[in-house]
Amino acid sequence: MGIQDSCAATFPLPPGPATRPGAAHPLAPIDVRAATERLDVAAKGGDPLAILTLALSREARGALPAALDGCACTDATTLYDAASAQFEAGRVGAAVCLLTPLLLEDGLEPDPLLALAVCAARLERLDAALFYAEQAIFRGCRHPRAFCLAGLGALNCGDRNVALDRLALAARLARRSAAYRGDLRAAQRLLLSLHFD
Repeated sequence: MGIQDSCAATFPLPPGPATRPGAAHPLAPIDVRAATERLDVAAKGGDPLAILTLALSREARGALPAALDGCACTDATTLYDAASAQFEAGRVGAAVCLLTPLLLEDGLEPDPLLALAVCAARLERLDAALFYAEQAIFRGCRHPRAFCLAGLGALNCGDRNVALDRLALAARLARRSAAYRGDLRAAQRLLLSLHFD
């Protein structure tokens, strides 16, 4: 599983909603504490996305710096940027906690789902990475990283056929742009490891 671990460790967070070329700048205010409470209610109601996110967030809660714990009434871009900064500083748990409220936004975009998939993979929770990546794909994400993480998660769950399908699609998507060179290498390395197993 060395190749799988090394692939998951190399992924950065994808660009957020306002940093994507042509993306609208989301300005909706978010109350982090209220969002967390709403997530708890949704989890008690049986929502699988809320259940998994709450569990992952609770596991990582201790990693959230005190200054960010009371963060309230900000916007999606600010939260995403703060999560990216925490992720890049190696505080993946803090990034998870900051991304969590974005899941409760009306018209959930795939960006926070893909970011959570990357965080889950970095935390070695490939089951969660698979779930978030598949949710992002379901919501229209065409980023090769989503398909690569879905393939990695499927491989971890023992579903070789789904892994091959997702990784092949990740490689095809990544070939379209030089910006996805790291995603292409990761998908190709995983595909090679599958063929030689």
